This record gives sequence, C-alpha cells and structure tokens, in this order.
Amino acid sequence: MEKLTSVVFLLFTLCIILCREVSSNDKVKTLYTFGYYYSQYFPLEENLTPDRLIRFSVRAPRDAHILLAPTHDADEPVYEIVLGAHNNTVNHIRGRCPCQEEPSATVRTVNLLNANEFRHFWLRIKKERLKTFIQVGLGDSDTPFHEWRDPRPLQPQYLSFRSATKAEWHYGFRDSNYNSGISLDRRQSVVTSTGFGQYFPISEIASFSTAGITLYLTIRSEKEIQILLSPLVSTLGEFYLIGIHENGAYLKKRLLGVNIATYKQSKFLTKYERSRFWIELSNASHKISSILSDGMITLGKGTSLSALLQWRDPHPITAQYLSFAMYQPTNEDYDPSVYSDVQYGLGPDYTISSQDCTPRWREAAGILPSGAVHGGRYNEHELFVCRAHYNGEAIPGNYIAEDENRGGCYIAHNFSVQEIHRFEVLTGCCLKWVSASLGHVPEGAIVGGYKNNTPKYYIVRVKHEGVLIIGGLVPEERIAHVPFKGQQLPFTNYEVLVQAIRTETSTIVTGNRKPSPFLVETGSNLESTVELSKT
Repeated sequence: MEKLTSVVFLLFTLCIILCREVSSNDKVKTLYTFGYYYSQYFPLEENLTPDRLIRFSVRAPRDAHILLAPTHDADEPVYEIVLGAHNNTVNHIRGRCPCQEEPSATVRTVNLLNANEFRHFWLRIKKERLKTFIQVGLGDSDTPFHEWRDPRPLQPQYLSFRSATKAEWHYGFRDSNYNSGISLDRRQSVVTSTGFGQYFPISEIASFSTAGITLYLTIRSEKEIQILLSPLVSTLGEFYLIGIHENGAYLKKRLLGVNIATYKQSKFLTKYERSRFWIELSNASHKISSILSDGMITLGKGTSLSALLQWRDPHPITAQYLSFAMYQPTNEDYDPSVYSDVQYGLGPDYTISSQDCTPRWREAAGILPSGAVHGGRYNEHELFVCRAHYNGEAIPGNYIAEDENRGGCYIAHNFSVQEIHRFEVLTGCCLKWVSASLGHVPEGAIVGGYKNNTPKYYIVRVKHEGVLIIGGLVPEERIAHVPFKGQQLPFTNYEVLVQAIRTETSTIVTGNRKPSPFLVETGSNLESTVELSKT
C-alpha cells in the first residue's frame, strides 16, 4: 500500500511539473501599440498555426493595423489590413503598395472593434492555382468576411502591428479556441529606426526575485539600440532610456535630458555577433513587494554579475512597459536595410550557445531571412550561402546583397555559371569553415544540395583573386567547384561549412551595384525581381 501511495504521489508530482511546463509554453504573446510606427517586425513563420493562419485578438476603439511584409520596410510593397477604419465603420486591405496608399479592397463593417473587449480575428494568404487571396476572418468561422486577390503575390516574412489609438494585442494563438499560444521561447524581432511603436508588459517577460526584477535580452546591431522603460504605453511623461552602442552604453531619465550614467568600451556592440545583456530594476521602481529600496537601475553584459552601468534614482518611477527603437541621427538618411536583431523575454540561464542553431533552408523574397549564413565578400558586398534547383539538382552557390537586395543565386554547373532567381538561403548559427582538400569532408559538414533526391553536394568556399567564393563539393570527385566570371572553376583545397560552437551571424550590406564576379563581364543589366513560393 505504501509503495502504491508513493507511486501515485510521484505520478501526481510529475503531472504538476509537466502541466506547468506545458502551460508556460502555451501562453500567447501580448503587445501594446500606440502611434504610427511599424518599428518592430516579428518572424512570421514563428507565429503561424499548423494550418498557416495568423490568429490574434485585439482590444481597441478603432484603426488597428496589421502588416505582412517581405522586408522590414513598410515603404516597400506590403500587405496591410486595417480593422475598424473610419471611426470603426470599414475594413481595408492594402496590397502590393506602401501602407500609406489607398486600399485595394474595402468592406463596410459595424463596430468591428471594441475598446472594452477583445475581438478575435485570423489572417490567411491562400493560394489556389495561379490565384492568391488575402483573407480576413472572425473568431472560429472558417469563412472570411473580407478578401482580396493579388495578381502578383508577395512572399511575407515579417509581421508587425500599430494603431492610431492605444490598443492591446494577443497574437500567436495555436487554434480556434483562442486560449493557447504557439510558443513564448526567445521572442525575436527586427528593430528599425522609425520610433517607439510597440510596447511589451514587463511583468510577462521579466524574471522576478526578492531583490527586484531582471530583463534578459540579446542584441546584434551596427547602430545604437535604445531600450525604453516606461509607466505608460507612450513616450509622454517620465521614463528610463538605456542606449547601447558600439562604444558603450548610457542611461537617461526623460526630464533630465542628459546622460546620468555612462559606460565606455570599444566594440561593446557589433553587427556581426549577438551579445547578451541584462537590466535589473529594484523593488522601489516596480513595487513588486512591500520592501522598499533605493531605486537602483543596473546594466550588465553576458553572464557576469558585475554592474557596467548603475544609477540610483532618488525619485523612482514605476516602469511597466518595455519598448525598443534603433537610434537614427536626424542628419542621416533613413536606410531600411540597416536594422537591429533583438531577443527578449529570456531566462537567467539563457546563453548565446543555447539558442536553436539548426541549419535550415529558407526561400528568399527580396531580403535575406534572419540568421542568413555569411560565406564571403566581393568588394563591399557580403556573400551569403544559397542554393538553387537546376536540371534536377539542388546546387549550393552565392547570393550577393546588391541594390534593393535584387539578384539571384549564382551556381556552377556543367562548366558554366547560372544565375537563378528562385532560390533558398541557408540560415542558422554555431557554424564555421574548416579547411580540407581532395574530397575530404570534415565531421559535422552541412549537406548543401541533392541530385535525384540523394545527398550530393557539401557547402565549400575558396579564395580566388581576392574573393571568397561559395560553391559545392562532391566528395567522390575530390574537387570543389565554384562559379567565377562565367566559368566553373575546380579547386583541390577548400573550406567546408560545418556545425561548431561559436555563433556566426550575418548582416545585409547594400551600396552601388558592382559587376558580378560570377558572370562574364558583358555590361548587361542582369537585375530581376525575386519571386518565390514559401516552403
């Protein structure tokens, strides 16, 4: 009897633990918006249901905007859905145009939104033969109440929200019950310089202790990233502003208008590697218990417990919301290709190496997917690992981020070079290049291509005429082939892409278009728009 009781107790305890773990991962994501800024873009793929829907709830009096975009630039062709426009009387769909333009389709609605209660919606990009529809639906209904056909469909990769008035959003629902989420792990977003437009409740993404609360985040950015801690969903009134940049960090309080604490260190933040930071706020500034303290704010980096920047606020404010923006000097022209990569809502045990670094092939649609693998360089342009299907094979090659990120995947095949405009880009981290020769394939090498559904190519690169070029290796042939100036060049010495410990990240570099090193220099204009279907 005692043994049975013990077994039952253990099973009960295990059930409680598992239920807690499941429920903690099933919470939906919460977001507040106020203003006309699409300043944060979330990976669309991470917020889709198994049947490829975006399910969300919103509480707002009017004008709730949802953006589906191929890039993190709302001034490029996008899909924008406006719920409750014109004082909550119509619904708009804007397609293939910047979001400021006139709608492509409009339908009249009556009190679609409500300022006091959440309304459930879903979005779908539905493809039927050669037709593509943008559909908007209500709740658990399978029939959309509004749709628009796009004759030249976009390939959205990002999701964003904004609103003319204060709005609260729940997004990332798993199914039509609207009570469980897809995942809370490692919330990731692309941050641009268009201002503070999205706000996250600190209570849902911070780690609590008796000393106060701690926010854990990782950042990769070539520009200064600003972190707003505010008592309001607004930049009005007082707030704390922490700036992190290449040469250090600073802390401001709104009304003081000057840096009240600074830290200086070269290469403190870079565009090449993700850095881990933590921000600790004492109890006095957040009132999470009855214990009073001196309102200390602390910034640290990595796993070190030492404070790099610290300030004691004699008149602490109750910060309840977190927001991000990338600082853009007023004398600089806006560059949509420059952005910051931010993860937030992490736990104290999170490390850079613990992130999901599984190599994946993702279809490109005019912009590199987040985490694209850097492979080489040509002049001022970065080269990224891509692969394209040609004559029944999937062949690894080079994608070059040129003007407006146009161009194709350059591959070597049958002694020549092909530029293919339907291709995939490799994403992942914890990768490195290992030297090898004569067909040798190091352990952990990434399979880069196939022939007749059989693994054939490994991803390699070689240095030739000062250019690092990506190509493919067939081990039994003992030679690596790379594309260069219209020719398929063979090499016996090369580097192979393998999984490793160190995190590798990438950035998009733009500039004046230069002659491609892969094709014969004839002077012809080879630009074309990339049009791909989603895998």
